[in-house]
Parts: sequence; structure tokens; C-alpha cells
Amino acid sequence: INPGDMIVGDDNGVLVIPKDKLSDVIQKAQNIKATEQMIIAAIREGMSLEAARKKYRYDQPWLSESEKTK
Repeated sequence: INPGDMIVGDDNGVLVIPKDKLSDVIQKAQNIKATEQMIIAAIREGMSLEAARKKYRYDQPWLSESEKTK
């Protein structure tokens, strides 16, 4: 643990995110949340869970939208 590192904990344990990786970790977490929201919206519109997961790359939810279409 170094000054400026972020420490996050819950009932499963503690995680230290190095200061120089923080923005990357936050961006990936936001991408995961967006992926999950797109899957939920697609299901509500009638798409199957399997199709929604495939369309929105549930296998790699941390990718940005532009990275998913490469």
C-alpha cells in the first residue's frame, strides 16, 4: 500500500487499487455497469438473455463500446 492508493473493502475482503491504475479500474467498472444495463434493457424489450449477453459481449463486459465492435 502506497500513499494515494485506493482501499476498498466489504464483507468479502479488502482490495488495494494502485494510484496509477485507478482511472483504468474506474473506467472498466463503469463499462461493466453499462454492459449490465444494456443487457437488462434488451431483455425488457423482449430479447433473450442468451442473445443479449452475446450482443453486448457479456464475456468481456469491461470493454468499451468501441472495443466491443472491433
